[in-house]
Amino acid sequence: MNRSVCSNDFVKIHFSAFLDDGTIAETTTNADPRVVKLGIGELVPGLEDALVGMLAGEAKTVFVDVDKAYGAYSNKFIIESDILSLSVQDPEVGNEVNIELDFGEIRKALVIEVKDGKVRVDANHPLAGRYIIYEVKVIEIL
Repeated sequence: MNRSVCSNDFVKIHFSAFLDDGTIAETTTNADPRVVKLGIGELVPGLEDALVGMLAGEAKTVFVDVDKAYGAYSNKFIIESDILSLSVQDPEVGNEVNIELDFGEIRKALVIEVKDGKVRVDANHPLAGRYIIYEVKVIEIL
């Protein structure tokens, strides 16, 4: 009996994620399939929603809007800080650093400006504000 993917299942999938300009953002095509557990945030919500109901062996293309992908780009994640509070000693524009947000979350951020002992970083996800097109295939429901 073939059963379909349910919320909270472990599934083995192959996928490719494309940006609106055709750039491949991520793919498992030339690697082992990825095993993920649904319902715990391992995948963007739009891809997870699309997997529910699929059968092993089934493939589809999924258009994931910004709000079900990495969210909208937000200026609240452009943060100015003292250089001494960063995870690197001599930050340069383009460096990736870890910062702690006001609500305690540790997030990777991109240094966008260094000036007068201060640093400005962008803690938005690199794909924030972008919709993503996924080509996904369920290899196995575990």
